[in-house]
Order: sequence, then C-alpha cells, then structure tokens
Amino acid sequence: MKKFVHKHFGKKKGEQYNGLSTIKDWSKIRLISLKQWYDLKDDYSNERLYEGFASEGLHKDESVFEIEVSASNIINRISGAVEQEGGGLFQREKIWYHEGVELDLYVEINNDEMTDIVRWFLTKYLPEHGFGADKSTGMGSLSISPDEIFDSEMIRVSDFNALLSLSMVSFRGMEEHDVLYRLKTKFGKLGGSFAVSSPTGGNPRPFKKPILMYEPGAVFFNTESLSNQSLLDNVHSDNRIRHCGVPITVPFKTREDTRYAKSAT
Repeated sequence: MKKFVHKHFGKKKGEQYNGLSTIKDWSKIRLISLKQWYDLKDDYSNERLYEGFASEGLHKDESVFEIEVSASNIINRISGAVEQEGGGLFQREKIWYHEGVELDLYVEINNDEMTDIVRWFLTKYLPEHGFGADKSTGMGSLSISPDEIFDSEMIRVSDFNALLSLSMVSFRGMEEHDVLYRLKTKFGKLGGSFAVSSPTGGNPRPFKKPILMYEPGAVFFNTESLSNQSLLDNVHSDNRIRHCGVPITVPFKTREDTRYAKSAT
C-alpha cells in the first residue's frame, strides 16, 4: 500500500497522510458500480479497487433517493403496547426514491417448479399490494418487470474462490463457514392476516423473534452454492412461521488474505 500512496499522492509526509486518510474513506464505501464489479470480479484485490477510485474518481452524481429521519415509539414485542414513559422514542430512517428511478432486483430460483410462482409474485402480487411494513402509507409501491437483456453469464467467474452476498443472510449452520461479515439484528414483523388476527385465537401476534443476520456484502470463502439452505424455523410463537435468510450470491476471485475470515465454531 506504501507504493500505492507514493504513486497517487506523493512521498512527502503531508501527501502520505492525505493518501492514507483518503484510503480510509474509500474503505467505508458500501456500493460500487456494475462496471467496477465486472472489472474486479475475476481478480479482486483492495489495491485494484483503490486503483479504480484513484484513476476514475468517485461518482458524485445527484442522489436518486432522499433519506427521511423520523421518530418512532419502542413497542413491547410481547404485549404490543408502548410501555416506557415518554414512549421510548428512537430514530428510524426511511428511503424515498425519486419518481422514475429504476432499480435492479436480482432473483435466484433454486427450484424450477417455482419459476412461474416467483414471476407472478414479483410482477403481479407485489405491484398490486406493495412491499414492506409501511406499504399502507404509500411506501413500497413498485412496478416490476423482467430484464430481457440481462445475461447471467455476465456475473459468472471461472475458478472463483469466494461468494459475495447481495442479500441479508441467516441460515442454520452459517457459523460453520469462513466469512467476513457485518451483523445486524432483524426485528421482523408479519404482514397480511397474521398482522391483524391470530390464526389460533386471541390477540394478534405480529412480531417475529429477533434474528441475527449478515448484512449484504458478506463474503463467504467457499465455492459451494448456498442457495439450498432451509428457511429458519422457531422465529415466532406460531411454529408454522418461517423466515427466509437464504443468501443470493455472486462468485468472484480474490487475492486478499483470508486468515481473518474465521468460522464461529
């Protein structure tokens, strides 16, 4: 990395300090462009990523979304009521995309028999009913259509040694994999009829149990597919409820040292 700093920032003390500070900022970037990914996926290294940032610069296009910060009450997940004095307020962030924005939605189907159902769910059901806990307020309004020009060969990599997750991840035995990750506690809530009534009688029980999940961007250092994992059970007092934490991954080949990616067992 010293040679990289000298090459792009200079050898003087102040220039080196500026270079290292810039690299620190680069390391916090959570998203890169598709072009950058296609350039890196066959031979990834942090230095090659930083070379791209240094030569192409960071894209500073106008944001395609707005972040709204609002206050919400902490709700007792057993009683469903606000019990703390003052409501136990905490901050929530909501993302509102500008009108006309097109987003890429990647879907992996591990059973061909489910293809028609998945297509119906994504292109018919979701656009009609909305997505997410706040869909009744107008959020989660989507129009989804298949990308006819997408070619899955574009994301294939020969002799890959790692998998990058594009989704939230949680499945039985995930702690046995060597992985680099950031953890997030998911506080899930049921939708549909389960949110307003209990199928077994009594008050509705909309809340799932908290679930520890890997955030998108987790890197698994293995070459076996993870798409056939089971849904999580024991996530709700109603034992019929399941939670999907099966990862959607794309392969890549990395030069990076994997010694710090250790399993939890």
